[in-house]
Amino acid sequence: MDSSQSPSDRPPWPSSTAASFVLLVVLVVLTGEMVGDWLWLGTPGAVASNPTPLIWVLGPPLLLLALTGAVTLLEPRIMVRRRHLEPVSGDLIGAQRFGMLAEAEGVRPCPALMANTADKTISARSVGRPGRYLVVMTPAVLGLARRRPGDFDVLVRHELAHIRSGDVALATFAIRSWHVTLLAMAVPLVVRIWNPDLSLLPSFLLRAGVLALVVYAVRAQLLRVREHYADARATPTLAQRRDFDAALAAGMLGRPLRLEARSPSPNLTRRPTRRRRPPRWLALHPAPAERVAVVAEPGLIGVPRWTSLGAAGYVAGAAHLLLQEALWSAGMDALTASGVARALLFGVVGIVGAGEVVRAASVGRAGARALMGPAVALVVGAALGDLFSIGMTGREALPWGGSLSGLVLQLQMLQTLAAVMSALGVAGLLVWAGDALAFVRLSEEPTRRSRRRVSWIVAVVGATAGALTAVYLWPPLPGAGMVALALLLATVAVMLLPQPRRRVLGWSVAGAGAGLLALVALTVLQRADPSAAGVVGSPMTLVLVVALGVGIAGSLRLGAAAGLVIGVAGTVLDTIAFVLVTATLRVVSVEDVLWTLAWWTCWAVLSGLPILAMVGLVRGPTGSGEQSARRPPDASRISRRRA
Repeated sequence: MDSSQSPSDRPPWPSSTAASFVLLVVLVVLTGEMVGDWLWLGTPGAVASNPTPLIWVLGPPLLLLALTGAVTLLEPRIMVRRRHLEPVSGDLIGAQRFGMLAEAEGVRPCPALMANTADKTISARSVGRPGRYLVVMTPAVLGLARRRPGDFDVLVRHELAHIRSGDVALATFAIRSWHVTLLAMAVPLVVRIWNPDLSLLPSFLLRAGVLALVVYAVRAQLLRVREHYADARATPTLAQRRDFDAALAAGMLGRPLRLEARSPSPNLTRRPTRRRRPPRWLALHPAPAERVAVVAEPGLIGVPRWTSLGAAGYVAGAAHLLLQEALWSAGMDALTASGVARALLFGVVGIVGAGEVVRAASVGRAGARALMGPAVALVVGAALGDLFSIGMTGREALPWGGSLSGLVLQLQMLQTLAAVMSALGVAGLLVWAGDALAFVRLSEEPTRRSRRRVSWIVAVVGATAGALTAVYLWPPLPGAGMVALALLLATVAVMLLPQPRRRVLGWSVAGAGAGLLALVALTVLQRADPSAAGVVGSPMTLVLVVALGVGIAGSLRLGAAAGLVIGVAGTVLDTIAFVLVTATLRVVSVEDVLWTLAWWTCWAVLSGLPILAMVGLVRGPTGSGEQSARRPPDASRISRRRA
């Protein structure tokens, strides 16, 4: 694709279908854990206070993953036998045109073309795995190759785009994971239905219902987003985009779209229908208006999605008790096991969040406000996941049922508070990162190799930042962890700086100078009135406030990353000056110097992050052209772009 195009004219990266697929795999594992825990508690001699045996911890999740994978691999054979599919003769015009389009798109080997002669609808679908793909078409679609070759080409390019993207098997896994999840959740009900004691049944149904809703939402998002990616990849040229709009209006790609040509720029409206569509976040297929808007502006795919971060937060809350129990069984003490489990889980959240931020920045749609909704979804998901923890399934009844003791309820609320605090820390970090990356302009499309390298860097940085942020906030880490977190975030901020270094250096010197002036003014004030020391507080506290104030002023012009560097640089420079002056008055050890410098550097980062994130929210859209995630398609703008 032409690198001169704006970032919004090309699909974003990294792909969000990969993140959704990983979340689906984790959710299937959680389903197996919940089912195994419930089944084990129903065995004779099981005690709820004892850890779940390893066979019940690993067996059901592995079985569900194996079952879902097997069904995914067998999907082509099942479809061929169930729908009585037959190979399409190579003499037909449709088959010949299909082969030419596959060769032109670089799809090798050419997928097998099959059809169901009894199907009277207009549809096409791709199934299979790399090297063994099938494209299933109805006779009506094959007839389009002779009557309406433009519409036929649109359908074929769309299916070939799925194959080139490698998301065919992922979609099949997503579809079958929902069926396997429902089947697995029904097993404990069938097994325990003969038990006269059904007091724990409401707890299981409630937790299973929340888990099933999250699985369905992630599955629906994966299926919707893959369609958007296929639409964008199948229409790189202006002529192909016009053919796509025509085919969509004719109903060749699902529900038709009606065009009302009341002006030179037609308004795209939905055809009235009696059946009410499900909510957007539950729909398995994108609406026609959304597909038209994405084809006109593929950067819309990069808008941060709250479903991914909400599901990641739910996983971090729901799986915490399970992972903590496993670490405790391995020999860790309870407090350490809780901290390590929370760090690992929120490290995964950090990876998902970092992917969302970088994806939005790759198409110029990062920003504090763009990340606000997903950040709130992360906090809500973590709270719901901890309240309806999978690890508590079968060990207590609902709190309003009266069987939960006061002590257990207090511990549950404390764990939920810890999850919310950790999620708030990671959410604030994501909002800050979104505002920082909003000032980054990606003028060229990176190569596949550079994408892979950047993806690994983003994953490592996101996992480390998420883990350290979560563990620092609850429970507090020692000083070494605080310093590691501060240095990590400061380093990332420097790496992301798109502005000239001289401007940042000038603001940093200004912040340091303002801090020194504040120190001098405080010294004069204290000599004139000793009682003022108790009002102002520590000299370094005043320096920190002044340096961060200059950093906030700099962030209004240069972004959150520059603001953080300016605030930290001013604090560090003034801390060095303060230590040097103190060393001339009394003996100071090297350890004291390093500790003082690390302490105030850490506080500059940890206090500057949430402040700069809130400043980004108040400031609104930035100079990079951050756009609202809920902006409706603008038909006049689409027509101007295509003209």
